[in-house]
This record gives sequence, structure tokens and C-alpha cells, in this order.
Amino acid sequence: MSTSTDLVQVSFVPEVIYGTTPTNPQFELVRMTGEGIAFAPTTTKSNEINPYRQVTDSILTGGQVTGDINFELAYESWFETLLAGALCNDWSSDFLKIGLELKSFTIEKKIPVPGGITQYHRFTGCVVSQLSIDIKPGSPITGKFTFLGKAPVIDTAPLAGASYGQPALNPVMTAPRVVGIELGGIPAVGKCFNALSFTLNNNDRAIECIGTLGPRETVLGRAEIQTQFSVLFNDSDLLELLINQTETSLSFETDDTSDVGSPSGHNYYVWTLPRVKLTANPIVAGGTNQDVVNNVTAEALMPALTGSPLDTLGSLTVSRYPR
Repeated sequence: MSTSTDLVQVSFVPEVIYGTTPTNPQFELVRMTGEGIAFAPTTTKSNEINPYRQVTDSILTGGQVTGDINFELAYESWFETLLAGALCNDWSSDFLKIGLELKSFTIEKKIPVPGGITQYHRFTGCVVSQLSIDIKPGSPITGKFTFLGKAPVIDTAPLAGASYGQPALNPVMTAPRVVGIELGGIPAVGKCFNALSFTLNNNDRAIECIGTLGPRETVLGRAEIQTQFSVLFNDSDLLELLINQTETSLSFETDDTSDVGSPSGHNYYVWTLPRVKLTANPIVAGGTNQDVVNNVTAEALMPALTGSPLDTLGSLTVSRYPR
């Protein structure tokens, strides 16, 4: 008998020690639209020569855990925990910015087998290598966390002392409820956005060593953030920003209710890229019965330092409400 994807449960727990699942782990269940967490092996063929002109062996030489968790954006504790992992920092007074701390997780997939024994696939040492958020008109706001981790462990029973926190099931945030879009600190009320997305790439590197299957450790690289958005063309302001290489900023609010503007009545996140430069903005008539648009690509940059490097605002910051 087959196993339905609708029965699969994905959860995670933060690790104190990289690659080690905590004792009595308190897992958080994930709300997801799909996942692809799997062990990606590295193999090679034997180079042995034989008179039968055939391959004598396929050899496992290494591998690592890779894959995505896809989601629809909602105001959830599990999301904020993984978001902190993506930004490599801790929440402080409902404020999160790019940091320097590598955060790892144990991810567990519970897969019921009809008429058989439930399977538990656990992946340790998983770090968020990439995060993306995608907003399109008339749609839920979607995103994905991309992970890099060690080798899997297969079990047929839950871990001793394990508990599983349930998601709050808050409403999914949608494109019509995105408000407060600002460019250069000025409300973009006169501009019609028909696409808005960004991707954070931590450029993590898996360190492989002799005697270990999967990474021995993972190290952080440079955090690179790229945003893309499309705006119906009505002036050349954005093109001038590109040509003159003028710095600007981008911020927007994702909301979980149509009752916008009342913090006591809704939950929302404010996403801010305080310093960006445009890297592309083609404005073309692509074909008949189409709109002329600014298809903007921009890079997020580190803001000017306000003291020590640790005091910088961060090339990406997130605030959560209500406080």
C-alpha cells in the first residue's frame, strides 16, 4: 500500500551542539505545503578493469542532507524560530536582524506506513542556507527554507522524552494584505506592485573530513540578499536610481487580517531592507496586450555602522507585532 503525503509530519528542534539532538527534545511542528529534505549521496563507479567490460561496484563516497521546506506565511512560533536560524541571530524585543551565530536544528519526518511500522527520519546538523519570500497578486504569500545538514538516522519509534508543540494555526498572510510598501522611506502609494520577492543566501559551507559521512561541521559565509519586484511603469524614477546608482531602501508589512492598521486586532511582520542599490531594471514592451513594467532587481547592502560592527542595523531586519 502507498503512503499519502497528507499523513507526513515534519517537525524540528534547535540543537545546542551542532549535529546533536537535545535530550527530551521539544519539537515544533511545521505548517508546510511541501518538503524535499533528503540525503543527497555522492557516489562514483569503480575503475577496476575486468575482461567482461562491466562495472564491478558503485561506491558511496560522501553526501549531505539538502532540501526545502515550503510554506505559506503565517504568524507562527515555528516560523519565527526558523527565521532566526536563517538570519543567524536571536529575537530581541520583537526585532530580528542579520547576525553572526550559526544555528542548527534536528529535523524529523514522521511517515506512517499503512499496515506497517511508522518511520522516523531524523536529519541532524541542519542549518538554514537560504530563505525566500514570494508575493504575487491574488495569492497567499509563500516562501521556503533551504537546509544543509548531516546524514540521516532512520528509526521506528519517537525519541525518549520527545514532545511536539502544535502550530497556532493563525491565518495565512496574503498579497492583498501587504501594506506600507515604502521606497526610500516614502510610501509608494502611487506605484502598483505586481510582484515582490527576496532571497537570503547565507553561503554556508559544509566541511567534510576523512572518517565522517556527511559534514563534520558547517560554517557561515557572506549573507547575500537580493530582492526583485515589478512595478507598473508610470515614471522613470526607478530607472534613474539605477543609472545614478543612488541608494534607496525597501520596506513592507505582511498582515494576517483585512483589519489593517489596528495592532490589537491582527498580527503582522515588517520587513526592511534599509540600504539597497538597483542592479537591473529593464523597461520593455514585451508584446501586445501587456503592461509596461519596471522589472527591478536590487542588492541589499550593509547599513553604515553606528558604533561597533555588532551595532549595525542589518541588511535585513524583521519586526513582529503585536508586541
